[in-house]
Amino acid sequence: MQSLKLAQSLSTTKTGYNIYSVDLDGVDAYIDINESKNTISGQKGSCVVWFKLDNVNTSATIWQARVNSNNYVNVFYHNGTTQLRIAYRIGGSTKLASHTVNFENDGLFHNIVATWTPTRIQLYIDGTLQAFNTFTGTFTGTFANSFIGQNTLNGNYFHGKIAQLGLFKEVLIDSQVANIYKTNQEPFDLTGMEHLVAYYKLDEGSGTVALDSSGIENNGTLNNNATYSTDVPFKAG
Repeated sequence: MQSLKLAQSLSTTKTGYNIYSVDLDGVDAYIDINESKNTISGQKGSCVVWFKLDNVNTSATIWQARVNSNNYVNVFYHNGTTQLRIAYRIGGSTKLASHTVNFENDGLFHNIVATWTPTRIQLYIDGTLQAFNTFTGTFTGTFANSFIGQNTLNGNYFHGKIAQLGLFKEVLIDSQVANIYKTNQEPFDLTGMEHLVAYYKLDEGSGTVALDSSGIENNGTLNNNATYSTDVPFKAG
């Protein structure tokens, strides 16, 4: 009888984690997270995000933060080569780490972790390090803007769904990436991870405010009919 009462008392109601994503139309919808721009640095950092890609006609920005045309970090899908990329522009020179994928309209959410320093960039896709690039250079300035779903110049709008985007002020290591991506499980809740400075779960389900769950409370704003979807990420593949 005790076990029966316990079973009856357990709640099966979802608590607000991984029950929504944001659907972006590839035309002009995006999420403004400019309030987080001062918590991240072009000197070193990491971006973690889940996304589902629809058919696209142009390159699709997942996240970008920009100082100016000579210094920025851009995580995006390059449709001409069907590659996921991190583009790290330092002092007017663009460094790329790229990996060819077949994700357009595959019906799956995928995970990307991109990391950067002035000597190395890395690109993890679905838990595996797929590309890196080493170099020398100098990143100059502080970020002037930070957007999800467009390239900060009103272009390369993302077509598909975005969920669970986190930004870190340090480079994540292999063991941390492996912990974030575990086969056949829901996305790892980044809350409480060391060096997390912005975390947009995008689980609000209504309205235009994208809450920052990092504890810093630099909330974002959904723009141009970006809408919530109940299509949520589970592990790809």
